[in-house]
Amino acid sequence: MELTSPKPPLLQPSWLRVIIFVLVYLGINLLAYRLLGSGLAITDAICDYLAKVSGNSNRDFNFILLTLFVSFFLSVALVVVFRKWIDRQTVSSLGFAYRTHIPDAIIGFLLPVIILGIVSLILYFNKNLGWADISFSSGDFLNGLLLMIIIAVGEEMVFRGYILNNLIQSLNKWLALAISAALFALMHSNNPSVDIVAMMNLFVGGLLLGINYVFTKNLWFSILLHTAWNFLQGPILGFPVSGVNLQSILHPELKGNVLLTGGGFGLEASLLTGMMLLITVLILYLIYQSRAEEGVHPSV
Repeated sequence: MELTSPKPPLLQPSWLRVIIFVLVYLGINLLAYRLLGSGLAITDAICDYLAKVSGNSNRDFNFILLTLFVSFFLSVALVVVFRKWIDRQTVSSLGFAYRTHIPDAIIGFLLPVIILGIVSLILYFNKNLGWADISFSSGDFLNGLLLMIIIAVGEEMVFRGYILNNLIQSLNKWLALAISAALFALMHSNNPSVDIVAMMNLFVGGLLLGINYVFTKNLWFSILLHTAWNFLQGPILGFPVSGVNLQSILHPELKGNVLLTGGGFGLEASLLTGMMLLITVLILYLIYQSRAEEGVHPSV
């Protein structure tokens, strides 16, 4: 029986598909934000519902939650449309196979524990950090976890699954990684309290999230890393997540130089975090590159 060859992409080269994708992605998200912020009755109704669910009556906070949910659904829908009808490939080919990538997922989950743990301990012993209170709500815990999963899955499908995947097909893999990381940082440039250190750290964070994908073409490392990073930083430790404050178990008190503490943007704007991220990227590069040269699967 003769197998049917897969259809070629609707558009070539692949970097052109990325440009069109990014423009459409920006356009629909900007349009959605403008519509949601235009005083629609449904926006107020959903924000009121989110206030009940989140336990936070601040309308600005609940509006941010709403935009995050809407952005997630738009992002997933856009990736599916482009992957199936422009790339003419399956959605699963973005990198959702998991059986041989469980070690990658575990490492992705553990790295935020190590990095954020070390940064927090340095700040604590340097007397830049203390915790004023501890409170636990199962509702806040589960809501925070759900939100972090949604953000991670949506952004990883966009920046690693689609953008990096396509760039690698027509560009040098390291240039592709740098471009995807730069786009990842730029997409967060309008977040509250963002500054130049935060932007640099977001770029290095984009390198970290994408370096495993360069070698494995699999998303589970970055999805677990992204989820664990946001969840540990925000709902657990109590720091802002990219400038957004969430309900948390621990309630930190920060003192001293914002270059160390990250200020209102969170630990992602700390020079300490930037150094830890850069060291981690270099270590993973050396491991993956060495294993690739030996012909071994590049899992850690």
